[in-house]
Amino acid sequence: MMATRLWSLLDMLKIFANEYVDIGKDIANLEMNFYMSDTAEPDSQAWSEDEKAELKSALAEMARKCEQIGMPTALAALQRASRNLPETQREFAQVVSVLEHELTTKLFLFIPSERAKYHEHGGHFKTTTWANLPGAATEMLHAGNCFAVAEYIACIFHATRSVEVGLHAVHACLAIAVPTGGNDRNNWGSILKRIKDAIDQRGKAWGEKELFEELYAMMAAIGHAWRNPTMHVAKSYTEADAERIFRVVADFIEKLSLRMDENGLPLA
Repeated sequence: MMATRLWSLLDMLKIFANEYVDIGKDIANLEMNFYMSDTAEPDSQAWSEDEKAELKSALAEMARKCEQIGMPTALAALQRASRNLPETQREFAQVVSVLEHELTTKLFLFIPSERAKYHEHGGHFKTTTWANLPGAATEMLHAGNCFAVAEYIACIFHATRSVEVGLHAVHACLAIAVPTGGNDRNNWGSILKRIKDAIDQRGKAWGEKELFEELYAMMAAIGHAWRNPTMHVAKSYTEADAERIFRVVADFIEKLSLRMDENGLPLA
Protein backbone atom coordinates (compact mmCIF):
# COMPACT_ATOMS: atom_id res chain seq x y z
CA MET A 1 0.00 0.00 0.00
CA MET A 2 1.24 3.51 -0.72
CA ALA A 3 2.83 5.13 2.28
CA THR A 4 1.20 8.51 1.59
CA ARG A 5 -1.42 9.82 -0.79
CA LEU A 6 -3.80 12.70 -1.28
CA TRP A 7 -7.42 12.23 -0.38
CA SER A 8 -9.11 10.11 -2.99
CA LEU A 9 -12.13 11.39 -4.87
CA LEU A 10 -14.27 8.84 -3.09
CA ASP A 11 -13.05 10.04 0.30
CA MET A 12 -13.94 13.61 -0.61
CA LEU A 13 -17.34 12.62 -1.96
CA LYS A 14 -18.13 10.79 1.27
CA ILE A 15 -17.14 13.81 3.37
CA PHE A 16 -18.88 16.29 1.11
CA ALA A 17 -22.05 14.20 1.01
CA ASN A 18 -22.09 14.19 4.80
CA GLU A 19 -21.70 17.98 4.80
CA TYR A 20 -24.66 18.34 2.41
CA VAL A 21 -26.80 16.17 4.68
CA ASP A 22 -25.68 18.13 7.75
CA ILE A 23 -26.57 21.43 6.06
CA GLY A 24 -30.06 20.08 5.40
CA LYS A 25 -30.41 19.16 9.06
CA ASP A 26 -29.17 22.60 10.13
CA ILE A 27 -31.70 24.31 7.88
CA ALA A 28 -34.55 22.18 9.23
CA ASN A 29 -33.58 22.91 12.84
CA LEU A 30 -33.28 26.65 12.28
CA GLU A 31 -36.54 26.81 10.31
CA MET A 32 -38.28 25.15 13.25
CA ASN A 33 -36.77 27.70 15.64
CA PHE A 34 -37.90 30.59 13.43
CA TYR A 35 -41.37 29.07 13.10
CA MET A 36 -41.70 28.80 16.87
CA SER A 37 -40.44 32.34 17.25
CA ASP A 38 -42.86 33.72 14.65
CA THR A 39 -45.83 31.96 16.27
CA ALA A 40 -44.91 32.89 19.82
CA GLU A 41 -47.10 35.18 21.93
CA PRO A 42 -46.79 38.82 20.78
CA ASP A 43 -45.59 40.02 24.17
CA SER A 44 -42.91 37.32 24.52
CA GLN A 45 -39.27 38.04 23.65
CA ALA A 46 -38.59 36.39 20.27
CA TRP A 47 -34.88 35.76 20.75
CA SER A 48 -32.90 35.86 23.98
CA GLU A 49 -29.23 36.83 23.90
CA ASP A 50 -28.28 33.18 24.38
CA GLU A 51 -30.53 32.18 21.50
CA LYS A 52 -29.00 34.87 19.29
CA ALA A 53 -25.53 33.57 20.13
CA GLU A 54 -26.65 30.03 19.24
CA LEU A 55 -28.16 31.27 15.96
CA LYS A 56 -24.97 33.11 15.06
CA SER A 57 -22.92 30.01 15.85
CA ALA A 58 -25.22 27.81 13.75
CA LEU A 59 -25.00 30.18 10.77
CA ALA A 60 -21.21 30.30 11.09
CA GLU A 61 -21.05 26.50 11.13
CA MET A 62 -23.22 26.31 8.01
CA ALA A 63 -20.92 28.86 6.38
CA ARG A 64 -17.91 26.70 7.23
CA LYS A 65 -19.54 23.69 5.58
CA CYS A 66 -20.39 25.70 2.47
CA GLU A 67 -16.82 26.88 2.21
CA GLN A 68 -15.54 23.31 2.48
CA ILE A 69 -17.76 21.99 -0.29
CA GLY A 70 -17.20 24.95 -2.63
CA MET A 71 -20.38 27.04 -2.39
CA PRO A 72 -19.11 30.66 -2.42
CA THR A 73 -22.47 32.37 -2.99
CA ALA A 74 -24.14 30.57 -0.11
CA LEU A 75 -21.04 31.18 2.00
CA ALA A 76 -21.30 34.94 1.44
CA ALA A 77 -25.04 34.91 2.23
CA LEU A 78 -24.50 33.01 5.47
CA GLN A 79 -21.62 35.26 6.51
CA ARG A 80 -23.86 38.31 6.00
CA ALA A 81 -26.61 36.61 7.96
CA SER A 82 -24.28 35.82 10.85
CA ARG A 83 -23.29 39.51 11.02
CA ASN A 84 -26.85 40.78 10.69
CA LEU A 85 -29.02 38.05 12.15
CA PRO A 86 -32.34 37.31 10.44
CA GLU A 87 -35.22 38.02 12.78
CA THR A 88 -38.09 36.21 11.10
CA GLN A 89 -38.73 33.00 9.25
CA ARG A 90 -39.18 35.03 6.07
CA GLU A 91 -35.75 36.64 6.40
CA PHE A 92 -34.14 33.28 7.05
CA ALA A 93 -35.95 31.81 4.03
CA GLN A 94 -34.17 34.35 1.81
CA VAL A 95 -30.82 33.03 2.99
CA VAL A 96 -31.96 29.44 2.47
CA SER A 97 -33.13 30.20 -1.08
CA VAL A 98 -29.60 31.33 -2.01
CA LEU A 99 -28.17 28.13 -0.55
CA GLU A 100 -30.75 25.91 -2.27
CA HIS A 101 -30.15 27.60 -5.63
CA GLU A 102 -26.41 26.97 -5.43
CA LEU A 103 -27.02 23.37 -4.44
CA THR A 104 -28.72 22.83 -7.81
CA THR A 105 -25.37 23.52 -9.50
CA LYS A 106 -23.68 20.61 -7.72
CA LEU A 107 -23.53 17.12 -9.18
CA PHE A 108 -23.00 14.02 -7.06
CA LEU A 109 -21.41 10.89 -8.46
CA PHE A 110 -22.92 7.68 -7.13
CA ILE A 111 -20.75 4.57 -7.17
CA PRO A 112 -22.46 1.25 -6.33
CA SER A 113 -20.79 -0.77 -3.61
CA GLU A 114 -19.80 -3.58 -5.99
CA ARG A 115 -17.72 -1.11 -8.02
CA ALA A 116 -16.66 1.18 -5.18
CA LYS A 117 -14.18 -1.44 -3.96
CA TYR A 118 -12.15 -0.87 -7.12
CA HIS A 119 -11.74 2.85 -6.46
CA GLU A 120 -8.18 3.56 -5.35
CA HIS A 121 -7.62 -0.17 -5.78
CA GLY A 122 -3.92 0.48 -6.28
CA GLY A 123 -3.71 0.92 -2.54
CA HIS A 124 -4.42 -2.80 -2.17
CA PHE A 125 -1.26 -3.81 -4.01
CA LYS A 126 1.56 -5.28 -1.99
CA THR A 127 4.39 -3.00 -0.88
CA THR A 128 6.73 -4.77 -3.33
CA THR A 129 4.44 -3.87 -6.22
CA TRP A 130 4.59 -0.16 -5.48
CA ALA A 131 8.32 -0.35 -4.72
CA ASN A 132 9.31 -2.29 -7.84
CA LEU A 133 6.66 -1.27 -10.39
CA PRO A 134 5.34 2.16 -9.35
CA GLY A 135 4.42 3.14 -12.91
CA ALA A 136 2.44 -0.05 -13.47
CA ALA A 137 0.75 0.23 -10.07
CA THR A 138 -0.23 3.83 -10.80
CA GLU A 139 -1.81 2.82 -14.11
CA MET A 140 -3.78 0.13 -12.28
CA LEU A 141 -4.91 2.69 -9.74
CA HIS A 142 -6.31 4.75 -12.64
CA ALA A 143 -7.82 1.59 -14.16
CA GLY A 144 -9.65 0.81 -10.92
CA ASN A 145 -10.94 4.37 -10.66
CA CYS A 146 -12.24 4.20 -14.23
CA PHE A 147 -13.96 0.89 -13.53
CA ALA A 148 -15.60 2.33 -10.42
CA VAL A 149 -17.27 5.08 -12.47
CA ALA A 150 -18.28 2.64 -15.24
CA GLU A 151 -15.71 3.90 -17.80
CA TYR A 152 -14.87 0.37 -18.91
CA ILE A 153 -12.87 1.14 -22.06
CA ALA A 154 -10.78 3.63 -20.09
CA CYS A 155 -10.27 0.95 -17.43
CA ILE A 156 -8.88 -1.45 -19.99
CA PHE A 157 -6.78 1.27 -21.59
CA HIS A 158 -5.00 2.01 -18.29
CA ALA A 159 -4.68 -1.69 -17.50
CA THR A 160 -2.90 -2.36 -20.79
CA ARG A 161 -0.63 0.64 -20.16
CA SER A 162 0.30 -1.10 -16.92
CA VAL A 163 1.17 -4.25 -18.85
CA GLU A 164 3.32 -2.17 -21.21
CA VAL A 165 5.44 -1.10 -18.24
CA GLY A 166 5.92 -4.79 -17.50
CA LEU A 167 6.67 -5.55 -21.14
CA HIS A 168 9.62 -3.17 -21.15
CA ALA A 169 10.79 -4.44 -17.76
CA VAL A 170 10.91 -8.05 -18.99
CA HIS A 171 12.68 -6.92 -22.17
CA ALA A 172 15.35 -5.21 -20.06
CA CYS A 173 15.57 -8.09 -17.59
CA LEU A 174 16.49 -10.48 -20.40
CA ALA A 175 19.27 -8.08 -21.44
CA ILE A 176 18.00 -7.96 -25.01
CA ALA A 177 20.42 -5.82 -26.97
CA VAL A 178 17.89 -4.30 -29.38
CA PRO A 179 16.67 -1.00 -27.87
CA THR A 180 12.97 -0.28 -27.59
CA GLY A 181 13.23 3.34 -28.73
CA GLY A 182 11.32 5.31 -31.35
CA ASN A 183 8.36 3.66 -33.05
CA ASP A 184 9.53 0.24 -31.92
CA ARG A 185 8.90 1.17 -28.30
CA ASN A 186 5.16 0.89 -28.80
CA ASN A 187 5.20 -2.15 -31.08
CA TRP A 188 4.16 -4.97 -28.78
CA GLY A 189 4.54 -7.56 -31.54
CA SER A 190 8.23 -6.78 -32.10
CA ILE A 191 9.02 -6.62 -28.40
CA LEU A 192 7.18 -9.84 -27.61
CA LYS A 193 8.97 -11.66 -30.42
CA ARG A 194 12.36 -10.65 -29.04
CA ILE A 195 11.30 -11.74 -25.55
CA LYS A 196 10.11 -15.12 -26.86
CA ASP A 197 13.37 -15.61 -28.78
CA ALA A 198 15.44 -14.71 -25.71
CA ILE A 199 13.53 -17.22 -23.57
CA ASP A 200 13.95 -20.00 -26.16
CA GLN A 201 17.68 -19.29 -26.53
CA ARG A 202 18.25 -19.96 -22.84
CA GLY A 203 17.22 -23.58 -23.30
CA LYS A 204 15.12 -26.00 -21.30
CA ALA A 205 17.60 -26.19 -18.43
CA TRP A 206 17.25 -22.51 -17.56
CA GLY A 207 16.01 -22.25 -13.98
CA GLU A 208 13.59 -19.40 -14.64
CA LYS A 209 12.25 -20.69 -17.94
CA GLU A 210 8.82 -21.56 -16.55
CA LEU A 211 8.36 -18.17 -14.88
CA PHE A 212 9.36 -16.16 -17.94
CA GLU A 213 7.26 -18.29 -20.25
CA GLU A 214 4.27 -17.63 -18.01
CA LEU A 215 4.96 -13.89 -18.00
CA TYR A 216 5.35 -13.94 -21.78
CA ALA A 217 2.11 -15.86 -22.25
CA MET A 218 0.19 -13.40 -20.06
CA MET A 219 1.55 -10.37 -21.93
CA ALA A 220 0.92 -11.92 -25.35
CA ALA A 221 -2.64 -12.87 -24.41
CA ILE A 222 -3.41 -9.43 -23.02
CA GLY A 223 -1.95 -7.74 -26.09
CA HIS A 224 -3.83 -9.91 -28.56
CA ALA A 225 -7.14 -10.13 -26.72
CA TRP A 226 -7.48 -6.65 -25.25
CA ARG A 227 -4.71 -4.16 -25.97
CA ASN A 228 -4.97 -4.20 -29.76
CA PRO A 229 -8.81 -4.24 -29.96
CA THR A 230 -9.06 -1.42 -27.40
CA MET A 231 -7.26 0.91 -29.81
CA HIS A 232 -10.19 0.69 -32.25
CA VAL A 233 -13.50 2.51 -31.73
CA ALA A 234 -15.56 -0.42 -32.99
CA LYS A 235 -14.73 -2.46 -29.88
CA SER A 236 -16.74 -2.03 -26.68
CA TYR A 237 -16.62 -3.79 -23.32
CA THR A 238 -19.13 -4.70 -20.64
CA GLU A 239 -18.66 -4.36 -16.91
CA ALA A 240 -17.92 -8.10 -16.69
CA ASP A 241 -15.28 -7.78 -19.44
CA ALA A 242 -13.53 -4.92 -17.73
CA GLU A 243 -13.60 -6.57 -14.31
CA ARG A 244 -12.10 -9.78 -15.71
CA ILE A 245 -9.36 -7.89 -17.53
CA PHE A 246 -8.59 -5.79 -14.47
CA ARG A 247 -8.11 -8.87 -12.32
CA VAL A 248 -5.91 -10.62 -14.91
CA VAL A 249 -3.66 -7.59 -15.23
CA ALA A 250 -3.51 -7.03 -11.47
CA ASP A 251 -2.34 -10.64 -11.01
CA PHE A 252 0.27 -10.18 -13.74
CA ILE A 253 1.66 -6.99 -12.19
CA GLU A 254 1.91 -8.49 -8.72
CA LYS A 255 3.61 -11.62 -10.05
CA LEU A 256 6.06 -9.54 -12.06
CA SER A 257 6.88 -7.27 -9.12
CA LEU A 258 8.10 -10.27 -7.11
CA ARG A 259 10.80 -10.88 -9.73
CA MET A 260 11.97 -7.48 -11.02
CA ASP A 261 11.63 -3.72 -10.95
CA GLU A 262 10.73 -1.43 -13.85
CA ASN A 263 14.36 -1.43 -15.02
CA GLY A 264 14.32 -5.23 -15.26
CA LEU A 265 16.58 -5.69 -12.26
CA PRO A 266 17.89 -8.06 -11.19
CA LEU A 267 18.83 -9.29 -14.67
CA ALA A 268 17.94 -12.84 -15.65
